[in-house]
Amino acid sequence: MKNKIILILTAILAMSLMMTGCGSNTADSQEASSQSAGEAGFIFESGDTKVVMNAETTDILESLGKETDYFEAESCAFKGIDKTYTYSGFRLYTYPVDEVDYVLSVEFMDDSVSTTEGLSIGDTKEKVIETYGEDYEDSESSIIYTKGKSQLKFILDSGEVISSIEYLAVTD
Repeated sequence: MKNKIILILTAILAMSLMMTGCGSNTADSQEASSQSAGEAGFIFESGDTKVVMNAETTDILESLGKETDYFEAESCAFKGIDKTYTYSGFRLYTYPVDEVDYVLSVEFMDDSVSTTEGLSIGDTKEKVIETYGEDYEDSESSIIYTKGKSQLKFILDSGEVISSIEYLAVTD
């Protein structure tokens, strides 16, 4: 039952992520590609691969290896094709600018992956705040931290337990 709920939440989050981009402005490709490490914000790590929001995807995808699933669709926010790469425990979403793909987000699918600081699905809201601090946007069902050109979003089940984690690029 819990896996079905997580799958449904993941599908809803993926669709809302794609739909929320429909009102965004196109990112400037030079801004995205010239981002320094200090501006990078939150960075997701999978093994030795660092996934920086708004970074070009070529080297990242090569380093991550073969995905277990792939999906693409015409972008409603950018000119070109949005792509989704599924790996063990997470999905990586991209956005196009001038025929180059950039990292839009990373979405956790289960508790086999964690943030760089060690949080994963199933941890508590209290642990999130202990780890990342009090400077966050709060709603009944989520906590969002902003750093540089990225956000780290924790979706909370019943307001207390992490049911999803997303790293998000700030593109405007």
